[in-house]
Amino acid sequence: MEQTIEINFADFELTESKNIEILNDVFKKEIKIFKEFFDLQVRLFQNHFHGFIDPYYCMQEYERIVMQSFFKINHLLFTAHKLTLKGNYGAANILLRQIFEFLILGKYVSIIKKEEMALKWLDQKQFDVYDRIIKLLEKPNKKSFHDFWIIVCTLAHATTASHQINLNASDNLKQIRECFSLLLLLQRCNYHLLSICIINKRISYHSEVYGNFKSENSILKKTARVLKKDIYALFSSTGTQLIKDYESKWSLKK
Repeated sequence: MEQTIEINFADFELTESKNIEILNDVFKKEIKIFKEFFDLQVRLFQNHFHGFIDPYYCMQEYERIVMQSFFKINHLLFTAHKLTLKGNYGAANILLRQIFEFLILGKYVSIIKKEEMALKWLDQKQFDVYDRIIKLLEKPNKKSFHDFWIIVCTLAHATTASHQINLNASDNLKQIRECFSLLLLLQRCNYHLLSICIINKRISYHSEVYGNFKSENSILKKTARVLKKDIYALFSSTGTQLIKDYESKWSLKK
């Protein structure tokens, strides 16, 4: 097949259109899982949202950070998925570090529940996720987080491994597969952030009793268990260890 080179803006758009057609076929399983899990998480949050705005609930500042993290991760995942589907895996990879940072930040804040720290972050004070959280982890072992941090930093910065030169999806299927897989891994972690760190017992009770969502929430959670298994099956021990560590109980040095 003759290799074409984009020489103007319209050529790049045409290549992206061709990529979408190719990738929708090659990665139909991964794309289906991503879209279904994306819609499920948004719906599950919507079913619990009114509990947070109930004046008797009195949302804490740290909860605002956890919620912001979930929403920003969702938006970043959506954007990275759309980029990858057009063949722009290099640009999508740049977003992985920010997604990972929000995942770590969101879970950390939900554990320590410190209003003073939350107010500083909300006031845009500097907060280093690696130095303030990952380095201080006692449980789980920080190795999987450290190794993944190195990967996403390498992809985010101007290195030989970052971004891409060729836009043609057929030439980049290995890299695109890796990108789709990482997005699914991070999406599974975001479900943990939602279902464990955001939706607490009070919010769950409000959703089931006052919102009458008990039956629907049960169906959503049952479907989520299937999707989580589907994602888990895509990875070797390195990827599954990262998932296990993120979803485990954390403890940090004082």
